[in-house]
Amino acid sequence: MSSAGRAPSKIQRVARCLLKGPCNRFELERQAHDHVPASTIQDLRAKGLVIHSKIVEVAGFAGAIARIAEYHLDPQSRDLAAAIVARPPRGGSRADT
Repeated sequence: MSSAGRAPSKIQRVARCLLKGPCNRFELERQAHDHVPASTIQDLRAKGLVIHSKIVEVAGFAGAIARIAEYHLDPQSRDLAAAIVARPPRGGSRADT
C-alpha cells in the first residue's frame, strides 16, 4: 500500500512493471492484475509516456502460439514513469484505477 494507505492504482502498477523491463499482455495480467493492458498503455501514453510495442509469439492455451503485444518503456520516459508510480493514488477516474 502507498503512504496514503491506498493500494497502488492500475496505472501505477503497470508503470512499475514497465520500469522493470519489457512486458507482454500475459505478464501485465499476472504482475499488475490488468486484464486489458492495451487501454492502460493508452492511458499512460496520454500522460506523456513513450511506450513502444511490438507483436511477439508466446505459448498460449494448450501450447498453441499466441501473437500478443509486448510493451517497452522508452528510456526517456523513465523519470516520468517513476513519478507516476510515486504519486499517491487518487482513485475515482478510470485512468487511476
